[in-house]
Amino acid sequence: MRLLRSVFLLSRGQRGQVLVVGVGVLAIGLGAIMISVDVGWWLRDKRDAQNDADAIAMAAAQELPDRTAAELRGEEWAVANGIDPSTELAPPDCSGGVLQGNFCFIDQNSDGDDDKVRVKVSRASNSFVAEALGVGSPTLNPPAAAAKLFGVASCILPWGIVAENTDPIDFYGLNPTTLYTFQDTNDNTPGNYGAISIYGTGADVYMDVIRNTCSPVKSNACTQDVVVGEGETLDDCRAKTGKLGKTTSDALDDRYAGQPELSDSCNATSYLEAATLAATPDCDGRAVPLAIISAFPPTGSSVDISIYGLAIFYIAGWQFPPDPINGYVWGYLLPDIPVTPAWQVQWGVTENPFAPVGFFLVE
Repeated sequence: MRLLRSVFLLSRGQRGQVLVVGVGVLAIGLGAIMISVDVGWWLRDKRDAQNDADAIAMAAAQELPDRTAAELRGEEWAVANGIDPSTELAPPDCSGGVLQGNFCFIDQNSDGDDDKVRVKVSRASNSFVAEALGVGSPTLNPPAAAAKLFGVASCILPWGIVAENTDPIDFYGLNPTTLYTFQDTNDNTPGNYGAISIYGTGADVYMDVIRNTCSPVKSNACTQDVVVGEGETLDDCRAKTGKLGKTTSDALDDRYAGQPELSDSCNATSYLEAATLAATPDCDGRAVPLAIISAFPPTGSSVDISIYGLAIFYIAGWQFPPDPINGYVWGYLLPDIPVTPAWQVQWGVTENPFAPVGFFLVE
């Protein structure tokens, strides 16, 4: 009997221990579940807050370099998407920039115009654990920055415009609103009106580039790469001579065949009209890349050409036989025009006012 009583008492003691262990395991399990839910909510809230910060920065960047307009547009986007700028935006880190309200404006290329904006969303996240411990919910502070960047490398058209000086702030001495024409002159061989043998001397190479089909570099080219960059020197470049008027007209017809850009509605008779049309989906394909260069190769000889900057050139029209006034191709250089070109492009920072403009998240 004593033995049975001892076994009975021992079993009762083990049940108590099992109960204690069970309660502990349950507490740990509940804690793990609460932490998992907390982490899930935190990740969701962080993602949403980061998306909001990114979108506000991108909206504000569209108005650069106007700080007031950028701040207003960023706040308008926030309000339209249920974000209270007075409580959910906070001043971001603004080293190297100027803080205005809750927006930091930065001049990346030191040209006097802001081309980068930074914002920060500040928002509380839900937390079971924090509330249970009485320390309050954690605050999320994701920053974001968007920048106005410029096309600094591209597969460019085989035309060139000679700069008057090397200063981009002075538009390289060029008139940013004048009509530029490519036509025969008394000084050049017929057909030599600003065309350069960048990718090769053959007519097929010349036409392929105008058609927006850049092929691998062929012999007698003055570049070793399909992508030609701003600030690059092209070695031993030659003028493209011959019957280029018909060749150019045919290539442009091919480039825009079956597209709205071919219609007369995209022809421009003024700089303002060209700038307006370049920003429309139907006509933005008329904005093409070409080079602002140091000199044009003399007929029959070759020279090194320095590319001061890549430019957006809006093709206002073309004709063969040539127009008596405008020649074979005519158009306008467009400074600071946001476009989404179909040609190859790399984005960076430049002082070139004619460079293509794009907006990107950079932080």
